[in-house]
Amino acid sequence: MTHYYISMVNLYIKKNHQLSVKHIVTCIVQYPTMAEFWCLLADIYYAANDYKRAYELYENAIILGQRRKQDSEWPMEISKYKEYPEKMMRSCMDLNKKTKVYLGNS
Repeated sequence: MTHYYISMVNLYIKKNHQLSVKHIVTCIVQYPTMAEFWCLLADIYYAANDYKRAYELYENAIILGQRRKQDSEWPMEISKYKEYPEKMMRSCMDLNKKTKVYLGNS
């Protein structure tokens, strides 16, 4: 869990996306069904304005969070693997619609 908190500090306080990714991936490798980790990884891409990638990672949070074992050593909060990622996926879709793409002189 130390890597999880280090990743949060790097994302939200230091604004260092690369270090944040490095630490959260370490967590995901060890606990792939923890939706919290997938949500934080998605938050990193969301902060970097990569809404397509963030959307996909929030989907992973929902899918893999539902597969988390009932006897997991870490307590599960429904909002962490269902409500929050769904809200953020809607936000990603809205932001993708608002983002203008310029194709040059066409």
